[in-house]
Amino acid sequence: MFSYTPNGVYGKYFSGEKPANFKQEITIFEFEHVKDQPKLISILLQSLLMQLTSQFLTGDRSQKFMVIVDEAWMLLEHTAAFFAASVRNFRRYGGSLVICTQCFADLQTAGTNQENNNHRKAIFENSAWKVILPPNSFTDFEAHSEFKHKVPLLKSLSFERGEYSEMLLSSSGIDVVGRLMLDPLSSTIFSTEATDFSFLQAQEKQGVPIEEAIENLMKAKARK
Repeated sequence: MFSYTPNGVYGKYFSGEKPANFKQEITIFEFEHVKDQPKLISILLQSLLMQLTSQFLTGDRSQKFMVIVDEAWMLLEHTAAFFAASVRNFRRYGGSLVICTQCFADLQTAGTNQENNNHRKAIFENSAWKVILPPNSFTDFEAHSEFKHKVPLLKSLSFERGEYSEMLLSSSGIDVVGRLMLDPLSSTIFSTEATDFSFLQAQEKQGVPIEEAIENLMKAKARK
């Protein structure tokens, strides 16, 4: 435990003067600077989720909330048990937990640790909705008792970069194919393309305000 004390290597992450609170409508936690330390990320995330749960548990529960964990595949080795407990309990507090992974297998059997695999499956089975983007492989779906009959729907999904992305929305007795289409502004703001990121960085170095930089990027993308 010494590593997490004020004098430990991770102490700076746990020794702040201000306690975490979630009074804003949207709070984003970025773990990019510790992405190579999944165990530390898992502990930070568990601490945040415990604080969040405590805050809403002692409140009036009138405020709905959602916790979205992106790139969760990086964390499941250390946090699957905690996520499995959270996905069962959040709804009673008026909340929901969204777990985003790279592939279907991340929430099935991902290693020799059977207990961890059971927690991964519990996350999947306790998710009221599953949203699946066009997969690269259908092997795991074909071997799954719930999804093997949905493979034809999955094979029908398509994706056109910069135009739209289809997905399968699946719940109890419901399977719907949806198509996400963004307007140019939303597509630009939410882009993760390296070229778009570099463009905005270059604009920032030139002193261009962010609103104008986004407008310039939109025009550049429209000319392609």
